[in-house]
Amino acid sequence: MIYVCGWCGKEVNKPPSRSNSITKSGFHFCDRNCHAQWRTANFVQSQSMRDKLSKLVSGSNNPSYKGNAAKPQSGRAWAERHYPKQPCKECGEQNAERHHKDGNPLNNAPDNVVFLCRRHHIEADRTRDEKGWLVSTKGENNGN
Repeated sequence: MIYVCGWCGKEVNKPPSRSNSITKSGFHFCDRNCHAQWRTANFVQSQSMRDKLSKLVSGSNNPSYKGNAAKPQSGRAWAERHYPKQPCKECGEQNAERHHKDGNPLNNAPDNVVFLCRRHHIEADRTRDEKGWLVSTKGENNGN
């Protein structure tokens, strides 16, 4: 049977035993190189296809998604990757740490992550009880 290559347009003569070997795309190709070039042009470089694939495997559709089972360390690691180092918001010291204002390291919203030096980070993690004693709040909301 004679087919037209889906990429280069060349006519291809395939034996009847291979006549039903059509790809998922619905096209026949003269060889693997043409098929690879077609895939690259239509999938790898297509922003719309990347967007579709991204939606298919994001959030709970991702096989690695852990939802509420995610550990606080994974939230801290995410913040380290996405928020580059900045000076302390309080005093300007260059050696600052990422602090999660609400105490939940899985909440990496930009308004929840602030950079504080070690001293101010410790102060932020502590509060005073009714008698004026410093008490640690760390650990109440999954730690900092």
